[in-house]
Amino acid sequence: MGILNLNGEIDVVPRERDRVGDKVIDSDLTVYYNLSLDPGRVISRITLSGFVGDKPDVANARPGTGRRRPAHGHAQTDRPSGFRPQRRAAVA
Repeated sequence: MGILNLNGEIDVVPRERDRVGDKVIDSDLTVYYNLSLDPGRVISRITLSGFVGDKPDVANARPGTGRRRPAHGHAQTDRPSGFRPQRRAAVA
């Protein structure tokens, strides 16, 4: 764990073989990644994960190329629900 609870992982997988139905599909190189951090109170966690490479197209049982980059975040606050900040009077 690091600053802001930063952690991550990168996996490099050369020469992966996947079975899709009755076919075996070879992938030359796939890189999987995961990164998460906790920036503060309002946004409590941000996570990026995905892959880049030759992961097979499972729906069509063929070699695939491309990437997937889903990003997830979670926002929360310590304020009670219904909390409304009060305006301060202007000081002259």
